[in-house]
Amino acid sequence: PLTGNEGAVKPGSALVAGLNDDGLMYAAPAGIATTVPLETALGVYQLNRNANIRLGPSTSERRLNTLGKGTKVTALGRHNSSNWYLIGQGEKVLGYIYGDLISQTGSSDAMLMGGPTVKPNYCRSYSHTITLRNGRSDTVGETVCRRSSGSWAPLR
Repeated sequence: PLTGNEGAVKPGSALVAGLNDDGLMYAAPAGIATTVPLETALGVYQLNRNANIRLGPSTSERRLNTLGKGTKVTALGRHNSSNWYLIGQGEKVLGYIYGDLISQTGSSDAMLMGGPTVKPNYCRSYSHTITLRNGRSDTVGETVCRRSSGSWAPLR
């Protein structure tokens, strides 16, 4: 304020990285659980009935959405110690669904994601705008991912 310049940081989307070898980042609900390893080699599934999609692999986790019977989803990973699947559609993570509520469609579109288990990374994009008192401004954007220590680091 003393210089007449100002700045603002604008949060961007939540992302999940590390689900496959090609570096693709999936848009995700903010706060999606990424603290446990996921088994790989999954594929296309269909809901057997209406089902709640949750923020994490438990019925105690917040319900994000309800999808209808027959909805097709892609399993991005299976929780390595329970029957919960991280699911998505396109390049978007939807959340977790209990495995008894879905059935594989017979499609062979399964993809090996780099080994028997992967550890997804929770990331956030943001932009930082600086406006000088003469009216000039510049915006810089970056994506940072949460490390296992809890600190955040730029995605490289």
